[in-house]
Amino acid sequence: MDENKNQSLDTNEMADGEHSTAATANGLTANAGAADSGSDPADDAAAAGEAAAAGPDVAAAAGEAAAAGPDVAAADGVAAELEAGQMAVIHFPDLDVPVHRGLTPETYLVLQPPEGLPYVVVPQGMAIEQAVAFVQQRLGVLLELQTDMIKHFRKTKSLKCRFRTGDVAYLLGRPFMLRSNPLSSAKKAKKGTRSRANVQATMRSEFSVIDLHVPQSGSYDQGRIAFMSFAGNVFSRNIQGLIEQCMARVFPEITPPNHVKCRPMHDDWVRFDQERNMVWFSEKLIPYPVNAIVYAYLVEAIKRFAPAVDGQKRQELLEAGVPDWQEMRTLLADPHNRYAL
Repeated sequence: MDENKNQSLDTNEMADGEHSTAATANGLTANAGAADSGSDPADDAAAAGEAAAAGPDVAAAAGEAAAAGPDVAAADGVAAELEAGQMAVIHFPDLDVPVHRGLTPETYLVLQPPEGLPYVVVPQGMAIEQAVAFVQQRLGVLLELQTDMIKHFRKTKSLKCRFRTGDVAYLLGRPFMLRSNPLSSAKKAKKGTRSRANVQATMRSEFSVIDLHVPQSGSYDQGRIAFMSFAGNVFSRNIQGLIEQCMARVFPEITPPNHVKCRPMHDDWVRFDQERNMVWFSEKLIPYPVNAIVYAYLVEAIKRFAPAVDGQKRQELLEAGVPDWQEMRTLLADPHNRYAL
């Protein structure tokens, strides 16, 4: 799966502001080379006037006035879980798109199940006109994706991911809509349909979409293999940097293991492999926000590198590595949270 080799990810899950804020406030960022949004800022700026004139109005939050073009009004009526990071709402005919300030350079759209309600995440320095242009240029595809999600949830009331078109899966705390696509007959014939080598996945980061390419579109087993293989590679590349940052804060004198990998694990979140100089993470952690993952790692690191510390010192170490560690502990202990596989 060559598509995976250089993929990195913005890990801010903007629909859950408390986790995204904690992750970045602690310097925990896995965006050391974020996927290109497909948008040139200069092109967006040039298109902004056209976008404003073409129809969308912008309702700006307090302190965020659009400098030119779109009408400005107080923003209201937005779902409570989106209010924390919201800066404005772009109004299209029959579609409102809240705008949120992200904490990385990436710009991307997200669709929320089951209604397919969209929002867009933009960098701190992006002007509102550029945000309007970004959405306007992608509106046709966005509406198609929204239609797919609505169609999917007309058939089921469950948000449980079955790896079909319209489902939503989480990766490092960020929601991604899935699309299941059949492989060509030539590729199907190469290997058995359950082989890992016979499935693929690709990411369209600007739409928060992961395309699953499988022999049998809609197959749970094939879709899950495609997603987990892709997500595990993205997870490993991102988490390596995060644990290095954590160790620098908590155990600066210790060099962390050089390799990070995921695998199925029944009883542990994290396991150290001294012989291979590796840390194994349970694949069940793949959907979780980065702070929860780093917390799970730090718990095991303290057991390994400071086994004799008392309860108070242990809490101080956890606080140094993950200031919201108590919230992350509660999240991981809840078997019914949104990220639980």
